[in-house]
Amino acid sequence: MSGLFGIVDFAAPRIEPEELRRLAELASYRAPGGITCHFLEGAGLAHLALHEERPLLDSERKICVLFDGRLDNRPELIARLSPARGAEASDTELLLAAYLEWGEVCTDRLLGDFAFAIWDAGRRRLFCAVDPLGIKPLHYAQVGSLICFASDAVQVLQHPAVPDGYNEVEIAAYLADCGEDPERSFFAAVHKLGPGRRVVAENGVLRAERYWSPAPKEIRYPRDEDYADRFREILQQAVTDRTRGAGSFVGVAMSGGLDSTSVAALAQRAPGVGVRAYTFVFDQLPECDERAYSRAMTEELRLEVEPVEAERFWSLESRNPLPLSADTPFMGWRTCYQEIFRRMTAQGSRIMLMGHGGDDLLSGSSLIFGERLWRGDWTALQEIVRYARSRRRPALRPLYQQFIDPCLPARADRFLRSALGRRKRKLPAWIHPSFAHRTDLTKLLKGFRPRKTQAAWARQEIYDNLIEKSWYWRLANWHDRNAASFGIEVRYPFLDRRLFEYIIAIPEEQVFQLGRHKNILRRSMTGILPESVRERKKKTRFVPFLELALREKAREEILELLRAPISGGLEIFDGKGFRTAFTSFLSGKPVELGMLWYSIAVEIWLRRCEL
Repeated sequence: MSGLFGIVDFAAPRIEPEELRRLAELASYRAPGGITCHFLEGAGLAHLALHEERPLLDSERKICVLFDGRLDNRPELIARLSPARGAEASDTELLLAAYLEWGEVCTDRLLGDFAFAIWDAGRRRLFCAVDPLGIKPLHYAQVGSLICFASDAVQVLQHPAVPDGYNEVEIAAYLADCGEDPERSFFAAVHKLGPGRRVVAENGVLRAERYWSPAPKEIRYPRDEDYADRFREILQQAVTDRTRGAGSFVGVAMSGGLDSTSVAALAQRAPGVGVRAYTFVFDQLPECDERAYSRAMTEELRLEVEPVEAERFWSLESRNPLPLSADTPFMGWRTCYQEIFRRMTAQGSRIMLMGHGGDDLLSGSSLIFGERLWRGDWTALQEIVRYARSRRRPALRPLYQQFIDPCLPARADRFLRSALGRRKRKLPAWIHPSFAHRTDLTKLLKGFRPRKTQAAWARQEIYDNLIEKSWYWRLANWHDRNAASFGIEVRYPFLDRRLFEYIIAIPEEQVFQLGRHKNILRRSMTGILPESVRERKKKTRFVPFLELALREKAREEILELLRAPISGGLEIFDGKGFRTAFTSFLSGKPVELGMLWYSIAVEIWLRRCEL
């Protein structure tokens, strides 16, 4: 892992070295291994190395390559491209060979997590791309003949030619928790290169395009077991590929859930690497504590697990400068993960695996029942009625959800829900009316309702969840910044192109089953995970921890923030209403806690940005 930064001006003969270095050093936290700058005919390019990685300058061809990431199909690329150093070729050298062989469409042949920039001075071409799932971030802005790009949006924003200003629509999407636009940043003039996109600029003319959108052929096997077996094979390969360069061992951020425990168990089976898991524990909140599951992993799999006391290490950090760019308001449990990264660095590890992405990948779609009924399979009705009776629930609601709701236009659906008394998500009182109007926040709060076609309801919903309205890249990009200053790279086996293409290609019934969440993963991990973990029914909710943190640990810090909130001056929130909402929360009155937490995060972020 590393960081990228560059300036290309198609109308200027050279880039000022001092300006390039100044802007590159804004993300020096990404460069424990140092910053390397190259200047080549109207372009200045900087590589911020996490370890020993370096950019590649081909002086003969006048091409410079900046690469951040990992290529997982190295044997295939080496066999096809025959690089000069053979199997010793670096991923950056393989990327250059792929570009020379296939040009812009080389992205179609690359497997892994990556962001890169290639300046081809001979063709006056800048070529940038990110991996299909957007795990590695890349931002850019164009002002006249100048293009500035960087891993961090703040670096681009700090270029003198790039206008200041927030992207209020993205702030509103964040507050509504409906998923930000993967092609926009939180700054109006800075674009984000979305998942599976590439951008090419030649002689000052820029075009951005999507190069990956999964449309695999349908996969059909003779037996149900075959689907689970093949899923496990792909997931094992995804885990193994992500252990490369781990150092003394690979770390795993492990909760008691199915996803992260599966990653830990499969990492143990990867050749040539040791595994150590880290799990958050809670002494004050037993309802959040998952030590029973980590003990099962230790006792049955001999997995080494280190507890990390979340209540002890969590901090709001609103008063302290952070060692990472303020690209987004998203905060997460930064100080808790920081403790994990400290330990890993001291113990000689470079790679942390996470189960993030499993929820997105494996939720499936209950709309398969409506699709089956449309095909004339009346047993779909029987299954839903039988399931409702087994849970002692009325069958009317699931029947409506599966067979009527998918056919309704969005307006008719809203009318019926209102008529049946379903409570709408209201605009919180502290949101400034002018901000709600400017961003159409009320519409965002209604949520995303994609158009459905009767022929493929379930497959379309799976595609929408994975591709069109995904949010997994938000957390991945945040961890990318958070871990860098420790020399750690975070990797996500469930966020693998091969897994996405497989899940979209197999029958929807293999992914979704009533009453059995993540059906295919549970089946695939038979004999690998402890049964108490594999058959776990309920997911731990960490809302009590958030309530405890805000009421006790961060109470005075937040009250100080809200005395004169910057967000009030920008007419994002109403300052008085914001303070009232938080004091109501402190007194035990009901508030929309998620929106309140996101609003506090926005206020802290605005103070860090100071535009």
